[in-house]
Amino acid sequence: MPLIPGFKRLFILLMLVIPVCSAFCINAQDIDNLLSTKAVTYNQAIWLILKAADIQDINNPEAAFNHVGYLLPAGTDPDDFAKLNILSLVIMQSFDMKGGIMYTLRKNARYAYRELLFRNIIRGRTDPDMLVSGEQLLYYINNVLARQEDVL
Repeated sequence: MPLIPGFKRLFILLMLVIPVCSAFCINAQDIDNLLSTKAVTYNQAIWLILKAADIQDINNPEAAFNHVGYLLPAGTDPDDFAKLNILSLVIMQSFDMKGGIMYTLRKNARYAYRELLFRNIIRGRTDPDMLVSGEQLLYYINNVLARQEDVL
């Protein structure tokens, strides 16, 4: 018997969320809010990335934003919608991921995005300047965590 389309989507979302939830402490209400978000803000995204990367002394989204402020373009507001290339750089830096020659030399958002594409952490049709949904953010974090477990 084929799965009901809605059930299949729920099952896929649960398979994405369970590894992320087990990696760091975040409550179910936060996950529900994130999954229903069409475009996450830098505050939301950076806080979640740093929690997943187990960065210590980050107690709230504002502290997380301030922690990685040097990576963001000048004038970036915490409530701006997050762009994929900037979040790629935050992911690479937060998880202390090594990159190719261009990323190693430049350490910028363009090459971080390209590195995550190359590693298949970011999949599908994407654009570096696209806004990231909550579901996509959880997917990317889950892929990074899965790759780190494979290395260990």
